[in-house]
Amino acid sequence: MDSPIASNIFGIAGLIIWSLELLPQIRLNYIRKSTEGVSLLCFSSWYLSGIVLDPYLVFTKKSPALIVQISIFTFLTLIILYQHFYFDRKIALKKIIISFVIVMSLSILVTTGIYKIFENFSEYEFTISLVVTILSSLFMLGGFLPQVYEIYSTKNGEAISKVFICMDFSGGCCAILSLAFMVPFDWMSFATYIIVPVFEFIQFWLIIYYSSVVKTGKVEYIDDDAYEPQQPRKLSLWKRTHRRRTIANTDKTNIEMGNKNTPTPEA
Repeated sequence: MDSPIASNIFGIAGLIIWSLELLPQIRLNYIRKSTEGVSLLCFSSWYLSGIVLDPYLVFTKKSPALIVQISIFTFLTLIILYQHFYFDRKIALKKIIISFVIVMSLSILVTTGIYKIFENFSEYEFTISLVVTILSSLFMLGGFLPQVYEIYSTKNGEAISKVFICMDFSGGCCAILSLAFMVPFDWMSFATYIIVPVFEFIQFWLIIYYSSVVKTGKVEYIDDDAYEPQQPRKLSLWKRTHRRRTIANTDKTNIEMGNKNTPTPEA
């Protein structure tokens, strides 16, 4: 169905939602003075996805709202990445600003370069579009997988803003509806956008599930100092450093019984 008005309405709705969706996460990071629980690989991949997809949307003359939408989303993901380096890595503000300017300049060069490739090799437009959208989809998918795994492995999604998840889901749906009212339907862009609502739904379900498990007492939070794992923990630059984890009550009982059976040294 070709309806430019409907396409623009949903595009503007998606623009508003995606332009504001990362602000709750940015605010949460600022309040906690930490990006703990936020996967850096997730937001790095989203940033790269936006850098690749943006020139494609411009060249194929998609709705201006969709173009601005992905541009602002990409910029805000970069803000979250630099929050990590400022709050968690304690890098000096001056170095942060210099690095930010360099990254933004390189990003503009990359997007301009991709657009020029489209412009100068228009006879290969389909092939170039296919490569660009596949890369964008892979980056978008690669951004969600670490975050979903993080929630699943730690059984804890408290560091992820539920408002952000709901807004991201809604923004993705609006973008898809905007594409639906454009003829011909852009299946390549759709392949990137559909990833968003699908994986945000999975994340939201996992967060609600593990929250209910904690409330029913099947699992509870413990401090790191209260539990010594048998295997040494491996720290990764791409994964959170846990301040609190979850542990099944049966495991906790076994730990407590083991502590009781340990003989107390005589004075």
